[in-house]
Amino acid sequence: MAATPKDLAKRIMLRLGILQSGEEPSHEESQDIITVMTSVHASLLDMGLIDWPLSSIPMRCEDAWINHMAWKVSGDFGTTTQEIVARGEEGYRMLIGLSAQPVDERDIPVCDF
Repeated sequence: MAATPKDLAKRIMLRLGILQSGEEPSHEESQDIITVMTSVHASLLDMGLIDWPLSSIPMRCEDAWINHMAWKVSGDFGTTTQEIVARGEEGYRMLIGLSAQPVDERDIPVCDF
C-alpha cells in the first residue's frame, strides 16, 4: 500500500530526529512538510526527472524521497547538518536514477527477509 503524504511527513520528521518513535506530528507540522513535498514533486515532474504521482511513490523510491525531503525541510525545523545535506543530495541522485529505470511488471517483490 502506498504511503500517504501524512505518513511520509511523519517518516521525514522521524528521520530528522524531530519526533521519537510512537509520537505523532502536529497537523501544522505535517501540513508544512506536505506543502514542501507538493512543490518539490511538481518541480521534479515539470523537469521530467520523475514520472510518478505523489500519492503513489514507487516503493523503490520511498527512502530516497524521504532523505531528499528531510534535507529540503530541515532548515524549516532548524535541523540542518552536514549529514542531512549529504543524505539529501544522495537521495536526489538516487531518485533520478531509480525513476529512470523502466518498470518491469514481471519483477517479483522480495518477500523473504
